Amino acid sequence: MDSSEAFPISFYGGPHFIHELDCVKARFAFLKPHKDYEYRYDGLSVYNNEKVHKISFSPAVKSKKIYKGTMYIHAASLSYLRFDMQLTDPGLKQRFNGIFDSQYGLSSLEKTYVVNYQLKDSICYLKSIFENELLQTKDGHLYNSPLELVVTKTKASAIDAIPFRCQLPLAYVPDREASNYFESDWRSYNTLSQVELIDTLSSKKLFENAEQSLSKKDRFLEVFSHLDFSYRLGYQAYHLTKGWRQLDFQEVAFEKNLEDAGTTLVVEGMVAYNLTQRFNIGYLIEVGLGDNNLQDKHGPQLIYKLPLKTMGKNLLLEPQLAYVWHKFGRSVGTQTFDQKFSFGGKDFKQSKVEALPGIRHHGLQIGSSLLYQLSARLYLDMNASYYMASHTEEVLFLQERSGFFLTRKTAFEPLAETEAILTINDEVIQTSGINYDNWAISIGVRIAF
Repeated sequence: MDSSEAFPISFYGGPHFIHELDCVKARFAFLKPHKDYEYRYDGLSVYNNEKVHKISFSPAVKSKKIYKGTMYIHAASLSYLRFDMQLTDPGLKQRFNGIFDSQYGLSSLEKTYVVNYQLKDSICYLKSIFENELLQTKDGHLYNSPLELVVTKTKASAIDAIPFRCQLPLAYVPDREASNYFESDWRSYNTLSQVELIDTLSSKKLFENAEQSLSKKDRFLEVFSHLDFSYRLGYQAYHLTKGWRQLDFQEVAFEKNLEDAGTTLVVEGMVAYNLTQRFNIGYLIEVGLGDNNLQDKHGPQLIYKLPLKTMGKNLLLEPQLAYVWHKFGRSVGTQTFDQKFSFGGKDFKQSKVEALPGIRHHGLQIGSSLLYQLSARLYLDMNASYYMASHTEEVLFLQERSGFFLTRKTAFEPLAETEAILTINDEVIQTSGINYDNWAISIGVRIAF
């Protein structure tokens, strides 16, 4: 081996560095049946005086996966005890694709890894990582680059003391990952859906000046990486006084026969910001579907994340507390007005107007989502909630469609103060006759960044 020439390389490390090659925590794709890998069972063997199953894996034909090797699985507990890995040709080509390739002409001829885990009190923890890489410069000089990492203990205070921009690029949050392995609870060991792998060498420039300020783009990405989005289709129930409804307003009569119960479909949207690993703060928006009902709900929400299952596909429970403002009305028909009029502080200029007696209220909403992981960023979101109104007002909603895109103009006035007269089965009443059932269920998807 020729070491006559040397060149400066700045390596960046830290307490989080071990997680990049923690095969279990980073959930490498070859840990489960995968179409891009071929597997071969090599039988039973012995490792550290323990019986293990040996399973070899390599990329399938035409696959560009970067790892091949052998995994050793504890025969009794089926825990991973060791990984022997080697970069494939596509992996070696990707090894230096930036600064070091252009400035030094470096290429990687061979790179191997040994990742060891240790059984302690029936729980398996990461113990050590050994790397070795054979490098070649553009003039043919060879360099052997070994690396050995042994996990002993990591102080949480040491992790917190590292400024965020000095740790890793913005797509990765090491203080959520680094921990004392021997004190870790295995159930919460794989909390995140995917650990972002980085090439430390090609990130050299990012760490040359630890005091550099973040660009506007990086600041935006930093905020965006803390956001979650939910989109759900919901089902809500209500009941009302059954019978013939007539609403007289400005010499126009709205009439409709209504049943005593009904349901309404809604589209729910929620955006949340991850304040900590467990607590999120978000905003809920809910809009009704269909022409017979007016449904509008919105308000801030506090969310707590409780991991139920973190091995394989994540399963999370999310208790939620929100304060919402809610409008709900039931149509009694659409009628034509001959002239313009004002209602609820708005001017109505269109001839066709729909009347919806209903309620306007606000209060606490408690609920919970059950999240099942579908992919790295996508979750199935199943939600149930119960609403407790602190103030309720009987109102009359009027709405019209206007403009090129037929947007709705909606206004309301308290039923007791409006000049409209509402009768149900020929009896004049001062209420809408609607009772909103406070429970709701919905299902959809959660996008977590």
